[in-house]
Amino acid sequence: MPHKAQFAPGVLEAWARKKYCELKPEDIDEDWMDLMVKRLFRELDRHLNIIEKTDVPADPAEKAQVARALASMERSLGRLTRIEKERGALREHKVDEPNDNKRAILERRLDQLSAAERAAGVPDESK
Repeated sequence: MPHKAQFAPGVLEAWARKKYCELKPEDIDEDWMDLMVKRLFRELDRHLNIIEKTDVPADPAEKAQVARALASMERSLGRLTRIEKERGALREHKVDEPNDNKRAILERRLDQLSAAERAAGVPDESK
């Protein structure tokens, strides 16, 4: 019986929707991306542990295969490190982003509602 992968709720639906459109970094769910980066780091660690536990092969072809695997892991680790650094910068940017524009929009809307109530003769209950 084939093994069926278990995915977090909503992942398959998100993949189905996203495969038809151009993805931008902000389109990807942050929690999902963080989880994927952690899983990939763990997988790289697992493969590296397997290579470390095995004896150095005597056969040159096997040595070359191990070398290719290590080179691939090094590239993957470099990519993951870059992605994690970019994600950290994105998180900091979101925290540092001022809410002045949102606050101004909210103030204008509240002023409009207040003016509309005064014009309609609604008594001011705040006094």
